[in-house]
Amino acid sequence: MEFDESQHFTMCRKLALSRYPRELQLGFDRVRWMELCDEIHAKDYDPPYRDEQRAWYDTLRDLVPSGLRMKPTIRLYAGQRNWCSLDPQNNSDVKEFESILQDCAKPHESVQSVSIDLSKFPKSDVFRVALVVPEVWASNINGVNEHPQAPLRFKPSIPVAADFAGEKIDLVVFPEAYIRSEDEKRQTLLRDLAKQLKTCILVGVTQGHSERDADWETLALVDPKGNFETFYRKHATAGAVAFEIPGWEPRIQLPVFTVNGITVGCTICHDSYLGLLQRYLAKKGARIWINPSYDNVIHEKWESIFRLRAVENKVTSLCTLHDNPARGHRRRIRPFGFSPDGSELVGHPAGNGSRVNRLSECNLPGIYIVGCHTRAPSAVLNPSLLPITEKQPFPRQRSGELVRIVLIEGFPHIRCENDWVRLSHERLVNVNGLKLGLGIIPGDKLFDISSFVKEQERIYNLDPDQARPIFWNQWAELPTDPSRLVDMMMGRTLEMLAPIILSDRKTIYEVTEIAGGTKTIRRVLINSNEAEVDVKFALGLWNSFKITWASLSDVVSQEEYFKPFAKKYLSLI
Repeated sequence: MEFDESQHFTMCRKLALSRYPRELQLGFDRVRWMELCDEIHAKDYDPPYRDEQRAWYDTLRDLVPSGLRMKPTIRLYAGQRNWCSLDPQNNSDVKEFESILQDCAKPHESVQSVSIDLSKFPKSDVFRVALVVPEVWASNINGVNEHPQAPLRFKPSIPVAADFAGEKIDLVVFPEAYIRSEDEKRQTLLRDLAKQLKTCILVGVTQGHSERDADWETLALVDPKGNFETFYRKHATAGAVAFEIPGWEPRIQLPVFTVNGITVGCTICHDSYLGLLQRYLAKKGARIWINPSYDNVIHEKWESIFRLRAVENKVTSLCTLHDNPARGHRRRIRPFGFSPDGSELVGHPAGNGSRVNRLSECNLPGIYIVGCHTRAPSAVLNPSLLPITEKQPFPRQRSGELVRIVLIEGFPHIRCENDWVRLSHERLVNVNGLKLGLGIIPGDKLFDISSFVKEQERIYNLDPDQARPIFWNQWAELPTDPSRLVDMMMGRTLEMLAPIILSDRKTIYEVTEIAGGTKTIRRVLINSNEAEVDVKFALGLWNSFKITWASLSDVVSQEEYFKPFAKKYLSLI
């Protein structure tokens, strides 16, 4: 085991790491160590060759174990945490340190992905997906492919077989609204591409509604013989949505398909916020969930949602989208992908397997090849092995509607006027004119969307017009390093439009909240038995659920759409 302080992170060390053999197994995250070299950029000129010497010694310690058939050298980064706070006489600290070492000793997600040579694996163990990230110049979704004769600059080009550079691919994925259904010329090009690649293609298709002036957003599957079939309609934020279909039923509207023995389920863009959809697909056997989106998104939101969906459903989650420079100077484009253990997937540009990066670093238009491992994940989720979040806590930037909460004898309480009142399932609590309802989510039920939806429905029924929910995720014993749960909490906060509180019976560890109308998430680090929670934007799932009809052009009233849509959605529980 090596303990790496800041002086180890030099440009010499990064150069050496970048040249490691791809098959070399390591006991640390090579990509992260290279990032730290960039961030720290240490220099040591005493003696003048000290940086080169230290990098060479570190390289020997990494390479030699494999030659001697030893286990890989484990490396700990000194700046990762306050290591000296761990007490060797404290059993819980010893167990925590053992857990850290075990986490390092197993092939790390970045290292394993970077070092893997996919050609050495049986085809049944790796499912290769090509995520197409095209560039398109258009100010909104209606400007792309609005008509087959629309200006070419609005139409992302159809790749040819040569663009995939002979890569072995099981499935090619294009973004939402990539073509229109009446554009037969571009459909023919996609059919030809599927035949030439001898693989399936998943593509977003905008399709006119037959009865009114609106568009469906759909997905079509092109098989290796060129057969083109539309099989899925979007459920949220479109001119027409699937919930409108009179005979809507999940068996038909939420299909799965199989490619090379792997079952795949799909939704589109904002459908990702409706977690019961993905839960249903996983129950139908989906091992990979693909959610093509349209264009530039807020990374923090998409990252939290896609990691949450992967972990809670034990699926691989994937998303590709257009790169749209017309959205402004901030180019927020990148594909997304996470494995069932929450680790980020990596990809390489088609034809350049040596340039393997995390998908969060694949921030240019192109075609990225992603290898998805298809071995069945463990039936038991170990939250202590989730990736440590890179999201940092930050203070509130504005005033809100703040309420104080506390744990008293292990039970949640809220401050009402001059007294603490115990929160309960049976009633709402009035705080400064705000009616608040508590949803208690025990321990690992954090990973069960149905628990949240049931609690939300109960709170809503207490007062449909004014009830604001707060969800309290209380553990008997929290996992090692509770910060590993933050992405899960952020995803739930976005989905439920409500604060999420993480605690055991004595201490409140984290609070995630809605920061504003854009639904940007902030994280507040508490570490006490008392905290402040902002409920200004705690509007609940049903307000988030409005995205299903927000884009409909002929909405008469919320009531007209809410009840039938909600009833269909709740049937998935």
